[in-house]
Amino acid sequence: MNDILVVDDSALMRRLICDIIGSVQGFRAPDSAFDAKSAMTHIRSHSYSCICYNVCMAADRVGKDIFTLMREEGVRIPVIGMCYPTELEKARSVRGPVTVVVHPYRMSSNDTDAFAKDLADALMKYASAPAAESASERGERASKENLSYHPRGIVVPSGGQIPVSKRGEIRNNYRGRFAKYPFQLVAIASSTGGPQALHNLIPMIPKGFPVPIVIVQHMPKGFTDSLAKRITDYSQILMKEAEDGEELKAATAYIAPGGRHFEVYEEAGILRARVYDGPPVNNLRPCADVMYESLKYISVPDILCAVLTGMGADGTEGIKSLRKEKHLYVITQDQSTCVVYGMPKAAYTAGLSDEQQPIGSIANSIARKLGV
Repeated sequence: MNDILVVDDSALMRRLICDIIGSVQGFRAPDSAFDAKSAMTHIRSHSYSCICYNVCMAADRVGKDIFTLMREEGVRIPVIGMCYPTELEKARSVRGPVTVVVHPYRMSSNDTDAFAKDLADALMKYASAPAAESASERGERASKENLSYHPRGIVVPSGGQIPVSKRGEIRNNYRGRFAKYPFQLVAIASSTGGPQALHNLIPMIPKGFPVPIVIVQHMPKGFTDSLAKRITDYSQILMKEAEDGEELKAATAYIAPGGRHFEVYEEAGILRARVYDGPPVNNLRPCADVMYESLKYISVPDILCAVLTGMGADGTEGIKSLRKEKHLYVITQDQSTCVVYGMPKAAYTAGLSDEQQPIGSIANSIARKLGV
């Protein structure tokens, strides 16, 4: 069996690539990482036949790429480069990958099949037993400080993403900093009419709210920072634009910067924001489905979701997928207080809503579910 490490700054793309690799006979993708630094923690403790690496991702543009880090540590593993169509010329100029395969822009695109075939062909051609040192040899070089423990007791590299396990096992063994609360994270999606809805909701969140709140509001670049500052002026908690890499803290609401994707990842037990300029998903950036998809890869077992006014159905597929992995409680805004009853209706119609409330009551429902 050939083990492949997937490195991409998009949670949706990582899942797609891992699924494609798992469908190719003789290959599997047991691990994934969101940048080169976190990828190296996996490489130090496991032998891979090949690495699939997004050579143009924003995560590595301000630091060292995987080729530099591998050279510094004397690691020799074939790397299949990946990029979006508009970045192909740039990707081909990068020294290091044995070949470059083009990503699709959208998961529903016909290009997905072509990408799957090209990736499978590249794996068959270039993936083989790594010439680098063995996993045990690398393990001896890795310091014990670089290791952490999965809730099930499995040793995994700190800084890498903790694999998803069965819902009950995670809940029973979770010992994170927000473990004593019924839900360890609140995740909100909103669109048309959302700014006013957030003006109503966030100021009603009680002071000292015990867990972080993450928000995807469909807005263009340049508007979310001022929105967050205005809402903070009337609130008992802080609301701010999410910054790439920052720790997510209690009593703070983090909103996706306008025009940028927003994910949550985990590093050594700490929840952090991931903000990046990826292609639109379902013609949206930020996209709530992207945020909800990323929550599958953190160790917190219980998440409270809220879907507010907005056109379309963003958030429904992400919550539907997330519910297979986590314990969720979903609150949807009722039709009478929505500017556009699209996103909440989609979640409600899909059977995902546990509670419908007018916008003026949603903060109270959230506080009640958190026991505050």
